[in-house]
Amino acid sequence: MFIGFVEGDGAIQTYANGTRVRFVLTQKESAILYYAQKKLGIGTVKHFPQGKSGNKNDFYRLIVDNPSHILLLAFLFNGNLALTHRIQQLSLWVQALNNRFGSNTILLINTAVSVTLQDAWLSGFTDAEGCFNVSITSNARYALGNVIKMRYILDQKDSTILLVIRNLFGFGKVTLRSKTDGVYRYTATGFKAMNDVISYFKVFPLLTKKAQSFDKWLTIHNFVSNKLHLTEEGLAQVRAWQKQINMENGLTKKTGSAHP
Repeated sequence: MFIGFVEGDGAIQTYANGTRVRFVLTQKESAILYYAQKKLGIGTVKHFPQGKSGNKNDFYRLIVDNPSHILLLAFLFNGNLALTHRIQQLSLWVQALNNRFGSNTILLINTAVSVTLQDAWLSGFTDAEGCFNVSITSNARYALGNVIKMRYILDQKDSTILLVIRNLFGFGKVTLRSKTDGVYRYTATGFKAMNDVISYFKVFPLLTKKAQSFDKWLTIHNFVSNKLHLTEEGLAQVRAWQKQINMENGLTKKTGSAHP
């Protein structure tokens, strides 16, 4: 799970002409960073207040810059990364670390690991890059004049990994988002088809506040699947849950820069 989270949100940095290395995770949510810090036993979590609107613009960073600790992360990442550009970033770490600790300290494994539904990589990646969404739109062909759509969404500049994930689930589409700098989106929608997505996240639960969004999203999925939305009261209940999901998603949007 940690590897997937890092591939989505981490910064594997090499600077000062390739002589210095640093690892950074930036999040609005501090709890997940303190959790990672405790599990790893390395790094420092720092709070960055921002703007004049209080903690709505705050964000946090887990920062690791001790070369010995970076070496531990390099051994953890080596051979376990799925994204090509992350492997390229790791290769710069390996060069810098071998220059510091000895030429054969770490040998780069430059082949990408396969993403599957039998491990927690995608759960971590979703904590970093995903969201669960419910839309209610007017449509006279449906009961009460509204149609409810469930969506699982991943955004990423690497379209290749999104195509891999689409193929894992066997449905959905990958599109280039308009008005973005080359950001692609995997969108999975439907009710019956979404059962495989639901089964995956039940086995490999999310660790950020997106877990709360998923729980409410799943409540709506079950509610609608059982046709309990086909009354004015039922539809009103779905709208109330929908607002809660959108609020939760807003709390976990990316913010800040990866560069301290």
